[in-house]
Amino acid sequence: MAPRSSHGDRLHGAWWPYTLDLDKELQPVLLVIGERYGSIRGIMLNRAEWVETPLNWTPQGGHRTKVSWYGVQDPATAVVLGAGKRLVLLVIPPDVDEKVATRAMGMATTPGNRLSAAETLAAAVESAVVRD
Repeated sequence: MAPRSSHGDRLHGAWWPYTLDLDKELQPVLLVIGERYGSIRGIMLNRAEWVETPLNWTPQGGHRTKVSWYGVQDPATAVVLGAGKRLVLLVIPPDVDEKVATRAMGMATTPGNRLSAAETLAAAVESAVVRD
């Protein structure tokens, strides 16, 4: 998560799940965000990234968190909705190289970031190629 999130930031943090299994991956990230920002009402996820998850799926132990699916917005994002907060997280695919993921997380958590999720991932890949 960004040290300070601002409405002007395009991204407010990053999430690099180990797998595409939401049963394993979603609750831990929601707990961390909840500890920092308070209660979470819902999360919007891109359907294309979690195709193996049924549309009516609900998080284990998180029955108060509504999961919504979208397919039109920036594909590599998760939008977390809480009490007066809307946080946009970069979702880094599990199979991304560690150097690329680390760079992308740093970019997504830098205050004043203006790149979309796709642009952030592309810039992180380019940066990793140039530096290696």
